[in-house]
Amino acid sequence: MINDLCFRDWQVKFKNIRRTNNKVADRLAKTISDNIDRLVVLEDLPSEINILLEEDICLTVLVESSRN
Repeated sequence: MINDLCFRDWQVKFKNIRRTNNKVADRLAKTISDNIDRLVVLEDLPSEINILLEEDICLTVLVESSRN
């Protein structure tokens, strides 16, 4: 799938982001890892994802406030 996207007529850039800096994506990947060959639709976020999102928001606010 990614190979197909790369060879289309557009520019594609990949950026490596550490798992520790992208905990939500890491947790989602682990949550659906058993269904890697299927489309998985989550109608509601798992509670652990909500917690990670809240932590991410708090950290972002702290970083932004320390820059000002």
